[in-house]
Amino acid sequence: TVSPDMAIFITMNPGYAGRSNLPDNLKKLFRPLAMTKPDRQLIAQVMLFSQGFRAAEELAKKIVPFFILCAEQLSAQSHYDFGLRSVKAVLVSAGNIKRQQLQELRKAHPLSTTNKDSANGDDGSS
Repeated sequence: TVSPDMAIFITMNPGYAGRSNLPDNLKKLFRPLAMTKPDRQLIAQVMLFSQGFRAAEELAKKIVPFFILCAEQLSAQSHYDFGLRSVKAVLVSAGNIKRQQLQELRKAHPLSTTNKDSANGDDGSS
């Protein structure tokens, strides 16, 4: 028997590259559940703040529409992906670049940074 305290969830995205539909015999075993689209701008904003960008709100307002326009206006080829995964990858890369430049700046000018700035990972540039 199946325990009522247990649940199995399957996330399907059959339109995504490389994914296939669930076979009918397995579909019968699961209940469908509709989900809404995520708030890309809020996600981008939180990610930018977490990467150390102070102007995260303004940056998110520019980055998200840019990715949406790319998805709408560029050719729909399978190797182009302008979804949330790509937005996240770009934001993480931006954070890595920011931290790398901050480290280089501190190495070049070790006396110009304060303990407060180094503790916060903040260079005051954004």
